[in-house]
This record gives sequence, C-alpha cells and structure tokens, in this order.
Amino acid sequence: MLIYLAGPYTHANPEVMEQRYQAHCALAAQLTLDNSFTVISPIILGHSMSKRMPTEAQRDRDFWLQKCLQWLKACHAMYVFSLPDCDYKQSAGTVLEVGFASRQAIPTVFLWVLGGDIVTGK
Repeated sequence: MLIYLAGPYTHANPEVMEQRYQAHCALAAQLTLDNSFTVISPIILGHSMSKRMPTEAQRDRDFWLQKCLQWLKACHAMYVFSLPDCDYKQSAGTVLEVGFASRQAIPTVFLWVLGGDIVTGK
C-alpha cells in the first residue's frame, strides 16, 4: 500500500525544520518496517531537494503544495503526523492536504507520539 505521510515542517528556525525532518524520517522508516507500506513523504523528499534549489523556490508554498497534491493523489491513504511541538492543525499546508484527501475520498489516519509510542486517533 502506498502511504502519503504528512505533518508539520515549515518553521522560522532551520534547526526546528531539521528536527521535524528527522522525526518524519524515523516514522517513515517505522511504517515501512512495521507495516510493509511504501511511504511517500513530501517532507523527506522536499527537505533534500530544496537544499539544491534557489532560495525563493525553497519556501514557495504554492510550488510545494502543487507537488504535494500530485503525490497525494497517487496514494492509497494518507497518514498525518502530529509532532510533540506542533499539532498538524497548526500547519496550514497539512490542513490543506487533509481537506484535499477528504474531497478525494483518500482514507486518512491521524498519528501522535505519546511517551515515545505512536498512537492513532482523530
């Protein structure tokens, strides 16, 4: 099953963005190992690619949203990851992705980290 992993990323502090990137990498690896999912993560893909792009493209929300929605349309489900420092509802991009998935009837699973464990819910 092809899973789209979404969650908060953008922040004024590049160190916070790096921490969020690392958290998404860890979750993508866990989902791949535990569930035999194939995971598409725009954060993992975009984080690496953006370092090789002009500065204006790195933070161009419309550019990235267009790419993200194309990837999301190809997936069987979306997993939405809330981070300890940021609920997904605080991320404008993630909220847009959740709405898009709903309109496209793409099943969505919400994940949180509690005490080091990944839990699901609404």
